[in-house]
Order: sequence, then structure tokens, then C-alpha cells
Amino acid sequence: MLNSKNSVSINLRQLGLHADEAKIYLALLEKPMTHLEVARATGVNRTTVYRVADALESRSLITRKQRDDGKFLAANDPANLEVMLATEEEKIKLQQQIFKSTLPTLSEIFQNKEVATGGLFSINTYEGAAGLKQMLWNELKTEGEILVWSNESLDLAAGRRWAEKFRAELTARNIPQRGLENYDDVHVLDHTAVKDYEKIYKPRFLPRDLIDIKQEITIHDDTVSIYNWGGEGKNSRVGLEIHNQQFADFQRAIFESYWKIAK
Repeated sequence: MLNSKNSVSINLRQLGLHADEAKIYLALLEKPMTHLEVARATGVNRTTVYRVADALESRSLITRKQRDDGKFLAANDPANLEVMLATEEEKIKLQQQIFKSTLPTLSEIFQNKEVATGGLFSINTYEGAAGLKQMLWNELKTEGEILVWSNESLDLAAGRRWAEKFRAELTARNIPQRGLENYDDVHVLDHTAVKDYEKIYKPRFLPRDLIDIKQEITIHDDTVSIYNWGGEGKNSRVGLEIHNQQFADFQRAIFESYWKIAK
């Protein structure tokens, strides 16, 4: 039963509830309780219970009721979670509209800054899975092909589902890629179910004793992106974007040299 509760709690958090929200909602599904009873049953601070109860009530997940011995909290039908999701969908649609209308102005400001700096080196750093996902999504803006020094599977950086979504976006936008891989690695085309991905991604292979590809490196437009998503610990998922046309062209020339001898 405990494992089942833990599983449901994880699912509720994936649906958008915070840990305390999921804990309190599950407790109230079992039986109505006062704020004090909820605090005792869940171990959540009583002050926090009041705040979380307000949040859950605003999403129509619980209701405040009155009985002879005072006020208490009761869970509403779990089907109301679907209403919450529909509300989030509307919120996301609105955010997408705002993003599309705001992006041209933001891009103009950004491009003017690039002109003002005279095309000097611009370096951006990223951390964690969210940072690496942002770097990868930036590659979708490329106006040419993407050259890839391919290391370990992209799934390790962003998760299988997100990685497949990224590959599908590359395919839908018809962005060509050429990748250099080591012979004994898990090859990219063997690791995806995205239809037609092989039409945009062309791999060649190099022996590890010639060059041991330790990090994923991509070259696109004026950008060189360096990814590290292997290993464990605080610095296991970090990335670096270097924006400079000369540097990107130099790295592109190195890639082309190895492409000629790869098989």
C-alpha cells in the first residue's frame, strides 16, 4: 500500500502538484479532516497546510466545509485534475502567443547588441538537464547543417521521450546533420524510432585509437556547442556555447578533415 501511495504521489507531482500538495490531497482523499488533523496525518507544518489548502482549493481539488464541531477540508472528485490540466493547457497556449509576439522585439535587441560588440566572442554556460535541453533547442534555429562529434546517447542528457521529440523536430524542420562517431559506441540511428530521421542524419565512423570522442560537440552557423552529460555528480551535466564565426569555421575545418578519413 505504501509503495502504491508513493507511486501515486510521484504521478501527482508529474501532473503539476508540489510534494506537500500531493501529500495533503492524498490524505484528504481518504477522509475529510481539519487543518490540524491534516498536519498530524501528513507531517506538514500547520502553517504550510493553510497555504497549501488555499492552493488546492483554487484548483477545485478540495473544498472547505462546515460541520457542528468546526471547519474541515474534504477532497473533491479526482476527475477535477483534468480541469486543472485544461487550465494549464490554456495557460501554455497564452504563453506561446505572448512568446511569438515578443520574440521579434527581443531578437532585434539581441542582434543590435551583437553588432555593437563587433562580433567578439560570446560564451554562454548551462547546467543541469534543463540547461542542456535549452542548448539543444537552440540548435533548431540553425540556418545550415549541424556537424556533430557524437559521444553518448542524447537520451542520457534529456531523457528518452524528450530526446525523441528533439530528433522529431530536427526531422520535421529538415535540418541536415552529419555525425562522427566511434566504432564501438551505441550509434545514433540504432537508438531512435523517429520516422525518416536517417534521411537527415548521416554518420561516419572513426576508430577510438585515432580519436576518442569524449564529449558531444556540435557546430552550427557561428556557434560551437560543447556538451558533457556523462558521469555522476554536481558537474556531470554542463554545457558551453561559444558564439564566434571564425572559431566556428575553424572547428568546421577540423571536422571536415576527419570526415574525409572516416568510414
